Amino acid sequence: MSQVITEGPMPHRRSILPRLMASTDSRVIRTQDLSAFYSNPAKEAARLTRQGVLLRLATGYFVIVPEERRGGIWRPAIEDVALALGVADYGESRAALVGPSAARVLGALPRALSVGVLAVPVHRSPLTTTVGKVVFTFRNIERLDLQKLTTDLAAGYTATAEQTVLDLAARPTLGGISDELAAEARMALLARCDLDLVTHLAHIQHRPRALSLLRIEAAGSD
Repeated sequence: MSQVITEGPMPHRRSILPRLMASTDSRVIRTQDLSAFYSNPAKEAARLTRQGVLLRLATGYFVIVPEERRGGIWRPAIEDVALALGVADYGESRAALVGPSAARVLGALPRALSVGVLAVPVHRSPLTTTVGKVVFTFRNIERLDLQKLTTDLAAGYTATAEQTVLDLAARPTLGGISDELAAEARMALLARCDLDLVTHLAHIQHRPRALSLLRIEAAGSD
C-alpha cells in the first residue's frame, strides 16, 4: 500500500515529479499518483497548476509542463496527450495511437486535429481534455502491427503505415474525420506500405472489405 506523508517537511516537487515520470514513463500524472506523497493530492495538484508546473487536462489528469515552457502558453498536441494518457493508465505496451492519430504522427495528415484516437484493451468512454478529445477504441493490442514512438510526453507505440491504412479503410470516420480526409491519408500512406503485410493483417484481423478498398485504391494510384 502507498504511504501517505502527513507529517514532517513537505516533499519538494523537484524530487517528486521526476520520480513520477520515471515510474510511469509519461509526463501525464493522475491525482492518484500524488497520493503516495501528499495527504491532499488534489490540493497539491491545484497548487502546482497555479504555479505553471502542471497543466490540467481533465478531472484527475495533469501533464508536467517542460521547464523551458513554463511561464507562457503551452498546449501539447492531442496525439501526444492521448498516448501519454494511455501509458499512464495502462502501461507502455497496452495502448497505441491508431487511425487518424497514427496517420498524423506518420506525416499523412498535415493539419492538426482536435481528437486523438487511442487503442486500449478495455471499453472506455471518450475523455474531453483541455487540449481536445481522446477517443478510446477497444482493440487487441497484441494483434496490431505497431512501431515505437517517442513524443515530448511519453514513449509508447503507434500503428505502422500498414496497420493505419487498414484501420482507415475499415473505420474511416473514427475520431470524427471525414471520408475524404481518411482517403487522402490512405493514399499518402499506401505509397510506402508493404501490400503483402497489409494483406496479412487484413486476413488475421478479419477485414476483407477494407482490403478490397485498399487494393482498388492502390491499383488506381499506379
